[in-house]
Amino acid sequence: MDSGAATRRLRAILGPLRPRPPSTPVPSRAVAADAPLSAHIDELLGGLDAQTSCWAEHLPTGRTVAIRERRPMNALSTIKIPILVLAFRDAEAGRIDLEHRHELRAGDFRRGSGVLQRFAPGLAPTYRDLLTQMIATSDNTATDLMLAAVGGTSRLNSCMAELGFGASKMHK
Repeated sequence: MDSGAATRRLRAILGPLRPRPPSTPVPSRAVAADAPLSAHIDELLGGLDAQTSCWAEHLPTGRTVAIRERRPMNALSTIKIPILVLAFRDAEAGRIDLEHRHELRAGDFRRGSGVLQRFAPGLAPTYRDLLTQMIATSDNTATDLMLAAVGGTSRLNSCMAELGFGASKMHK
């Protein structure tokens, strides 16, 4: 699949990704929070030995659940989605080639989720392969490599702000 087809597929899944001026508020279709569901989820989360928060919207109805929704939280693997968006944008603009191969070196491997850490140095996946592993197996090695390929943390944070997610930041 060429990068244009891949971008069209991604847009079909995620919807249009149009820049929103930073001063423009995010439009909200949300209606009043679903109090019984919020109470139930809050009770479940309260039983965990962890700091928790939750915000969800039922898209067809606009009903929401919001529990400690303003508490800053580590986003963990959710950062992989904007990396994917930026990589496909860069491929479409000709800044990166998704068929480029990166030879894995011992210093590339990262613990945590994913399968690449189980392979020996010398494997040479394409950027497309790395993106696939980043999403399909939540691979941290692939994430770090693709973050570098798209220009690093600063560029990723700028992209997220451009997309209207300025409160979400990667700190690395």
